[in-house]
Amino acid sequence: MLDLVTQLDVACPLGLDDLGGPWDTAVSNAMREFGELGRASKSLVRDEIDGDRSWILMGWAERAASLAVRQQDAEALLYGLVGLSLVNLAQIDERDVMVLLPLFVRAAQELSTDADDTFRKAKALADTQGSVWLAQFVPTGPYGSLMIHTDRGFGPTFAFVRKEVAWDPLTTLAPWMDENQ
Repeated sequence: MLDLVTQLDVACPLGLDDLGGPWDTAVSNAMREFGELGRASKSLVRDEIDGDRSWILMGWAERAASLAVRQQDAEALLYGLVGLSLVNLAQIDERDVMVLLPLFVRAAQELSTDADDTFRKAKALADTQGSVWLAQFVPTGPYGSLMIHTDRGFGPTFAFVRKEVAWDPLTTLAPWMDENQ
């Protein structure tokens, strides 16, 4: 049941050289197992996600989006969203997570997959708290197109890479945060 927590505690790769390697695979498999758990078990896993594990989940979720496009695997995209829904917002600023959500909209476009449907499926697999959090974001809404990533490569070398950003996400997301508080 806590296999996800165990996998998040294993040293994760830095950069994209090992994208889709053993660590990504182990976390992906653990995330799929998490999706099959009952609500009470999911809550126990959530209780173990601290600030450090949250940052690792966010990094893995970014990698999962790239891997989903690289492998043309919509399920990988789905579980990346479920991973984001587990971030401990008591220890991580929600805006740090929110700027990653448009990446999943973009990846869905690359996969010719309906982003709204992917978010709906992720809500169904998340725990109660994660489901409520995901429900706040409307992929086709005005914040669905804010991108802090750019595409690099094609096919087996595809990856989303963070842009050097010149915009302030705090200012851009302020109206959304005000609407959803």
